[in-house]
Amino acid sequence: MYQNKPVNKDARRITIDGTTCFQNNAMWFGFESKNWLLNQKIVLEVVPWVDATLSNGWNVAHKQELVNVIKNLEVYKALNKKEAFSACYLESITTKYTYKEYKRLLGIEMKKESDALVETCMQQTGETAKLVNLIRDKASKAFEAGRYAEAILIIQNEIIDANKAVAMDYFSLGDYYLLTKQFAKAEESYQKGIAIDPNEINLKLELAHVYLFTDRVSEAKEIHKTFKDYNVFPTVTWKQQVEHDFAEFKKYGLPSKNFKKILRILN
Repeated sequence: MYQNKPVNKDARRITIDGTTCFQNNAMWFGFESKNWLLNQKIVLEVVPWVDATLSNGWNVAHKQELVNVIKNLEVYKALNKKEAFSACYLESITTKYTYKEYKRLLGIEMKKESDALVETCMQQTGETAKLVNLIRDKASKAFEAGRYAEAILIIQNEIIDANKAVAMDYFSLGDYYLLTKQFAKAEESYQKGIAIDPNEINLKLELAHVYLFTDRVSEAKEIHKTFKDYNVFPTVTWKQQVEHDFAEFKKYGLPSKNFKKILRILN
């Protein structure tokens, strides 16, 4: 930044925008006088004037570079308010870091910063629910790919521990435990879900499955007798869901010795 008009006719200005003259924070002046007869007095006044906006290094090209990073975020495609989100993210980064500082961040530091900004900016644009749904989808895909431990950790760490869970998140976590034969943890998850929403019938059905696999057949039967005439979904009856679940359990090698006892009740 510099003043276009000199303060007097003898003033000179030095511009450094786009140069490397002062990168080492040192300034040197040399004077030569050819007046050998008269005493000569030189007065030098140096007034630093820094434009903070320009000095942080975020020029148009560097901002566009960051915009491209934003557009490649996993969450970006799911957003409705893409421009508002991008503006929030861009402003946060360029305010907190100079361009050089940003480029020096390690990958793990950059990811941590990005994760925090994604959540903050989605809260600002009112689209936090989309982020949670993306996390749920990520967990589901991990489980379907056979990465069971990863799926469990995603739900536990990114939703439950982050205080974003609803009853059906415990349903999903319980299912992951159930299908990997961790019955005690599955039961605990279902019970926590029921505590949040006592009317969620799907959780009651899953709890009945746990009882069946842990040889509490009479308790399982009581739940089935209570809800056998209900629909678990608008177009799916309790019996249809049980038959679907039993077929799924066989694929995962869960014990099926008590399935007939339950089906007799439903028929």
